[in-house]
Amino acid sequence: MKIRNLLFIILPTLLIVSCDPGLVNNYVVENNSDYEINVTIKVNKLRISVLKNDSTYRTHLKKSEVKKIASYGQIGNAHDKGDHFLEDIDTLIIETGNLKLAKNVYDRSNWKLNLKKSFFSMDEANYTLVINNMDFNLPV
Repeated sequence: MKIRNLLFIILPTLLIVSCDPGLVNNYVVENNSDYEINVTIKVNKLRISVLKNDSTYRTHLKKSEVKKIASYGQIGNAHDKGDHFLEDIDTLIIETGNLKLAKNVYDRSNWKLNLKKSFFSMDEANYTLVINNMDFNLPV
């Protein structure tokens, strides 16, 4: 009887302790400008899904639209990755017509971070880039 009680304590403890923590990194663009913008993103080839054969993703955002442009999972806990926050994104281009984005998208300080930590599900690191009218270079 004592062995059975001990097993009921040890087995659940081992299951909880042996699990690796999971993390989902989400990258979102919030278009607060008066322009419709195009986003082109090229993901590191190691992060390409088996179901996809291309590492380039293009999307379009209308005025006042918020859209997730990339998401991937990894082992670890939610934390600010600092300068390495775009570690699995090779290229990120945001433009509208003949206007180019003046804001440096590779600078972590230009992104808002929201961390969601969870004990029973995967943690989330949500990086949001807010685009305003002043973020574009006017044509000369």
